[in-house]
Formats: sequence, C-alpha cells, structure tokens
Amino acid sequence: MRLGDPGTGLRSLFKGPRIDSVLKSGVSKVSELLWKKESEAEDSDSSTSSSDGTDIEDRGRRKQAKSLSPSASIRGRREVARVKALMLSSGVMAMNISRRAHQAQMLNVMTTNESSDVLSALGNRVSWPEITQLAPVDQRQELLSKPISEADLFPVAARVLGTAIQTSRQRWESAAESFRHRTRSDVNGQIEHLRTRLQLDLSAMTRAAAEEADEVSEDLVDGQRRKVKAVVDVIDKLSRRRRRRFRWARRAGWLALEWALVGFMWYVWLVVMIARVFLGVGKGFVRGVRWLLWL
Repeated sequence: MRLGDPGTGLRSLFKGPRIDSVLKSGVSKVSELLWKKESEAEDSDSSTSSSDGTDIEDRGRRKQAKSLSPSASIRGRREVARVKALMLSSGVMAMNISRRAHQAQMLNVMTTNESSDVLSALGNRVSWPEITQLAPVDQRQELLSKPISEADLFPVAARVLGTAIQTSRQRWESAAESFRHRTRSDVNGQIEHLRTRLQLDLSAMTRAAAEEADEVSEDLVDGQRRKVKAVVDVIDKLSRRRRRRFRWARRAGWLALEWALVGFMWYVWLVVMIARVFLGVGKGFVRGVRWLLWL
C-alpha cells in the first residue's frame, strides 16, 4: 500500500463482488448443469441403441428408456423454463438493488441512520457525523456537500478511516520522534542537574541540618534546663521576699487578735464576778432582815 493513496488497501478489503459478475457465474453454473444433463441423456440413448441385439432384458430396458424419454425431456424443458424465469426475476431484483445502491443522497450533520436509506447499512454503532469528524478539515465539507450512494458509502468510509489511521500513525511517529530527540534529552539534562544538585548542595545542606539539630538537642538538654532552673529559683526568691515583707504585719495582727480575745474573756469574767457580788450582798441582806424579824 502506498502512502500517497491511503485508501487503496482498505478499499480492496471492503470491496465486494459486483452483481453482474454474480449473475454471470450463476448463469454459467446453470448452463453447465444443463449441458451435463443433456450429455448424460445422449450417452444413455447411445448405449441403449448399441445393445439392441443382446437379449430380451436389454430390449425391455431400451423400450422402457424410450418410453420415459419424452417425459424426461418435458421435465427438462420445464426446469429450463423455471430456471429462466428465476434468472429473469433475479436479474430484475438485481437491477432494482443496483439502482437503489447507486442512488445518491445528500448527507449532512443532522442526518441519522434511521432517517436515511443510505446510512441504514451502517447500523447503530457508528453514524455519519462521527465518520466525517475523522476526515481532514479540507475533505469534511466535501463529504457533507457531495451526494453519496449506498454502494460508495463503505468505500468512502474505509477511505476516511484509512486516512484517519494514517494521520494518527504519522502524528504518533512524529510525537515519538520528538520525544526521542527533544523531550528525552531535556529530561536527561534535568535528571543530571538534579543529581548534581543532590550530590553537592543537598548533601551539604543535610549535613549542616544534622549538625544544627545536634546542637539544638544539646542546648535543650543542658542550656535550657539550666535556664529553666534559674527562672524557678528567681521565682522562689521573689516569693520569699514578698512573704518576708508582710511577716511583721501578720505577727502584729495575730498578737492584737490574741490580746483582744484575752481582754474580752477578762471583761466577761469581771461582769460575772460583779454580778455574783451584788447577788451575794442581796442574799445576805435578805437573810439578815429575816433573822432580825424572826421570820
């Protein structure tokens, strides 16, 4: 298959036998069958005529064959007439089929497979707009504006599909060539650059980060613990100073409270004692009066 004509090989694959060739082969086969029947009948007649003087049985068979030959010839003529009628009807049907197959029809983007007699041969799996989308841009308008017959539908579809496959293959080959010569070299350069940076810059940065992490861990273990301990000591010292300032005030307050309680208790005792003295004096006065009066 030549690259200049991408639809030649696919056209030969999708191309079917023509109707006139099928009819010619059918007529030749029928004529061959009739010729064989006539040759067999002539052979049987010649064999019967040559064996007339043999015996009575052969004569009986010859007479029987002669008696049957008119009916066989009549039957053969009827068969020939029937075959001729069938051939004529087949020819008429073939002409109608050929006329319908070569009848062109305009197809556009809105034409569906069910609404068109030409596209009904495609079935329901693929539509004419899908086929035209696969065609090149310069041929797409021609496919939509040119009438197409049912006989030319499959060759045109095969040519469009072949062109689309060829275009896709060329695009894939160009993409593969571009990847092999340009993209792969760029990717290899980027990989080498990343490898160099990883070996030189990132390795040094990793070692510096590891050393810095070690220093930070040592500082957390030793220096920060000491700083925290110093802060705790300062807080304790300040709290002790604050308590020391209010120590004398607390002591004076507790002492005043203590003496107030003692004074209140002495006051209560004094009141009780005075009450008992007055009560005892009154009882003594009453008893003296009763004693004087002999009560």
